[in-house]
Amino acid sequence: MDEKTNIGTRCLYITQKSIYEKIRNSDTRLEYIYRYTTENHWDKFISYAIDHNGRREEAEDIFQDSVIVINMNIEEGKIIIRCKVIPLKCTKFLAYFWIILRNKLYSLFRQSGRITNLTDNETIHSIDDGYNSKNSSEDRVSFISYLYKNLDRNDKKRFEIFFIEKLSHEQIVIREDNDITTIDSSKATKYRLRKMFMEEWEKIKNNDQFLDNLRVMY
Repeated sequence: MDEKTNIGTRCLYITQKSIYEKIRNSDTRLEYIYRYTTENHWDKFISYAIDHNGRREEAEDIFQDSVIVINMNIEEGKIIIRCKVIPLKCTKFLAYFWIILRNKLYSLFRQSGRITNLTDNETIHSIDDGYNSKNSSEDRVSFISYLYKNLDRNDKKRFEIFFIEKLSHEQIVIREDNDITTIDSSKATKYRLRKMFMEEWEKIKNNDQFLDNLRVMY
């Protein structure tokens, strides 16, 4: 039986029953969301981002972020997945995912002051893309500094390579001072770090006392 859709919960539908069952299963959800969205949107979104003055590495990061966000929204009950169309109540899963991608791309351009022909009218801001909250970007930076301080030595080095030096996967694998030797392992490691940071952020973003302490510390 389908879950009851509560007020404030978004309903998405997937008509392919096999995909629907795998995404509903918490043990396989993240893997199949990634596989399902990659098969349908990866190449299109990379091209879309580049055509609108973005860079490939940025587009790849946004895509991974969006997979993590939609998975967390399902786990937290903000999204209910169904395998049937309910007119005016449900949105196609892939259409909703595409909106998250475009929102994040536009936010990146806006924050960096980059000129683009992607307009605000193309985005839908009512969705939860992981960043639509009362928290400021300064709060997120402080939180990242806090988490970085508590990483082990190896992950600190990986974090620096990915997010401070901002090297491409191709540049990373030829470096001699790290343990990442293939492009696939580089992508997997970057994805793991981003997922960890976003999951930890979700846990504390509404904890005002914790955030107040971070503001003092950082």
